[in-house]
Amino acid sequence: MTDREEIVELLPVLRAYGLALTCSRKDANALVRDTLRGAIAEVRTLPGGANLKIWLLRTMRGRYYASAQTRAVTTTGPGAPRPDRRPPPRSDLPAAVAKLAVHDRELLVLVVMLGESRDTAAGICGLNTAIVQSRVDRARRLIAGSPAPAAAGTPGPLA
Repeated sequence: MTDREEIVELLPVLRAYGLALTCSRKDANALVRDTLRGAIAEVRTLPGGANLKIWLLRTMRGRYYASAQTRAVTTTGPGAPRPDRRPPPRSDLPAAVAKLAVHDRELLVLVVMLGESRDTAAGICGLNTAIVQSRVDRARRLIAGSPAPAAAGTPGPLA
């Protein structure tokens, strides 16, 4: 399979991850488009045997965070649009996922919704596997509406 064919097969994964990062179809499509523009130009520089999927997801993540920093600098002041404005929810689950912090949401999508292993998600995000597991667990608790577990030695609510 050629790189182009593999990229085409990865489009649904890229769109899902872009939507998880941006919470906006328009912004997700723009992020996927920008990622693919850069990727198509650089795909020939990848070493043989490199995982194209992981490379594309890392590239997309890097582009998202770089643009988020630029937006934070250029969109300040009264009346400036909030970068975290989300569309109205269609059901409880998408609304709950959209309310998560972006670092929890992206890992929940990678591990739970896209089925990536914790190790792969850690590689994509540049994190330790234990941190990935912690953030996925926290995201699941927040969506379920449960409070965070009390730390060892810390009195619980009935103490």
